[in-house]
Formats: sequence, C-alpha cells, structure tokens
Amino acid sequence: VLALALLLEQATAGWSPGASDNGTGVGVALELVRALDAAAPRHIDVEVVLSGAGDGEGIGLRRYLRAHRAELPPANTAVLGIAASGGGRPCWWRRQGSLTAPRSALRLRQLADQVAQAETDLNATEHSDRGTTPVLPALGAHIPALSIGGVDDHGLAPHSHQRDDSDELIDPQALDLVVAFGLALVDAMDADLAQRRSSSAATPA
Repeated sequence: VLALALLLEQATAGWSPGASDNGTGVGVALELVRALDAAAPRHIDVEVVLSGAGDGEGIGLRRYLRAHRAELPPANTAVLGIAASGGGRPCWWRRQGSLTAPRSALRLRQLADQVAQAETDLNATEHSDRGTTPVLPALGAHIPALSIGGVDDHGLAPHSHQRDDSDELIDPQALDLVVAFGLALVDAMDADLAQRRSSSAATPA
C-alpha cells in the first residue's frame, strides 16, 4: 500500500523544468572534470558518471556500480556526488535517506570540514537531510561517498522540484562556489591519499 501511495504521489506531481535540480549538478560535474583534466590529481583517477536516473532509488548509479563492481572495490573507490547547486551556499551532506539515513563516509566528511575551515570565503557548511542525494546507492554498496551541492538559509535546494525551476533563476556565483569547493575537496582527497601511502611505505612490514 505504501509503495502504491508513493507511485500515485509521483504520478500526480507537477512537472518541473529541473534546471537547478539537477541540471546544475550536471553542469558542476562537467566543470569539475574540465578543470581536473587541465590539472589532474597525482594520486586519484577521476571518472565522471552521468547516471541519468537519479531520483528515488538512484537506479542509474546503482546499475553502474553493479556493472563495474570488479573494477570499483570499496577499498580504493570513493564517490563524490553533485546535488543541486543553483543557489545558496556550498554544503556537504552528513547523512541522507528517508528512513535509516546512512551517514556519508567519515574521512570524506572530515576532509570537507578541513576545506571549509581553510577556504572560509566559500562559506561551505555541513548539511543533514532526510532526502536523497546522488551518492545513496554508493553508500548502500558500502563505498565511501559524499555529496556536495548548494542549499539556502532554510537548508533547501532553491526551487527544487518547483514549477519555476528554470535557468533564469540559477545563480552563477553559487555554481562557481560549488565548483571551487569541489576542486578544493578533490585536492584534499589527493593529498590525504598521498600521505596515507607515504605512511604505509614508511611502516616496516
């Protein structure tokens, strides 16, 4: 009965242009990849996945992770999800999900917090939400994951799933801030991995 009610709710929901949610997430992801192609991390291989089916259970990413399970073991894989970024301030999600609300990977949250403290001009903050983000399937597969995006003063993605979610209302400065935060976070992840490898090499067997 609950599943039927949810399906009926989606079937009767109003249509939304989706420019900010999550057209901006795609734009931020592509801009991040462009910047990382120009200055590639030394210790991280970057792969972009535009999974398409992102709402609900995140079928697109779920199927991608299942198809590439052998190449993407949790021990050496991390997923950085890009949520709606068309307004507000940069943030990272502490937890997400409508029921059990799994937490994002602790080390990735710590690195995000370090970036926020070092780059105070970004005004990035931690965010906790009961909604879904792009990384929920990765967390379900026990792969370290973290979502970043933009939220307003009420902790909401501006114009998300609203009829006025059009490109005229996207804030270019908000997009730039999320891109800058994402780049700084990737740099922090790269440096953290280098330090961990150095420590392992220095430790006698």
